[in-house]
Amino acid sequence: MSKKLHFLMSTLAVAILSPHIAHAAEDPLRLEPSSKWVMRHKNDSCRLVRLFGEGDDKMMLVLTRFGPSARFRMTLAGEPVKIHSDRRPLKVQFGAHEEEQRIPFALGEAGGLPALVAIKQVRIDGAAKATKANRLSKMRYAAVEFMKIRVGQKRPVFLETGSLAGPFDAMRTCTNKLMASWGVDAEQHRQRRQSVRPIGKAANWLRSSDYPSDMLRERQPALINFRLSVDENGKATACHIQQTTRPKEFDDAVCEGLIKRSAFSPALDAEGKPMASFWRNQVRFSLNN
Repeated sequence: MSKKLHFLMSTLAVAILSPHIAHAAEDPLRLEPSSKWVMRHKNDSCRLVRLFGEGDDKMMLVLTRFGPSARFRMTLAGEPVKIHSDRRPLKVQFGAHEEEQRIPFALGEAGGLPALVAIKQVRIDGAAKATKANRLSKMRYAAVEFMKIRVGQKRPVFLETGSLAGPFDAMRTCTNKLMASWGVDAEQHRQRRQSVRPIGKAANWLRSSDYPSDMLRERQPALINFRLSVDENGKATACHIQQTTRPKEFDDAVCEGLIKRSAFSPALDAEGKPMASFWRNQVRFSLNN
């Protein structure tokens, strides 16, 4: 049995079950909101939640950010998207003007409903990386008034979200408060000349030997989102687990390895002076036979 540890936005290993085949219907399922948007603010995340539809068609949409970014983690839950294999394609389109994007996912559960959990964080425009040149404007979010979801051969689902400008304004306010709780000035961070940059290959900071031995024997996989506090000298001073799927042994292994082996060039403020900031990413532990 070989051990394999993936780092930096890699794919969560999950069990492959028997494929479920459903026949696509000609008419899509259109679901109106059955709740208001709810913002759930935790120490290390901001989460927007809304329900759509009723009864057997009830669905839940969860959008999560772990800091200031145009990207977010997405969870879709409910019978209309229930599927038995993560090998079926999940395609999502945010509004009429954005491109449809294919999103890798893991099977899960949310609010007592079967769920599809996006493995990688996404943007409404599908761009892989945010830059100053392609930051999204408020008008771009305002133009999104529905989400189109296609999974496998199931009937397409339209979530009638209404404009996303207001919800994502609330998300931005929440992430600014997050940074303040981390001791980071949101405005200084927004105007920074340079973000924290890894020195060397970050994938080497965690090793197969870091796999918790008890979890290795049980063949337990894990997906962990983390944040490192990085000081003006580029040193990681603290490790914070923002979201985790498995026991604390994995969280401890991630933080111990990163604090021991990571190295950074510090963030630079608008005047080019080093400043305290942070670096966020995710780690996947998995086993190959």
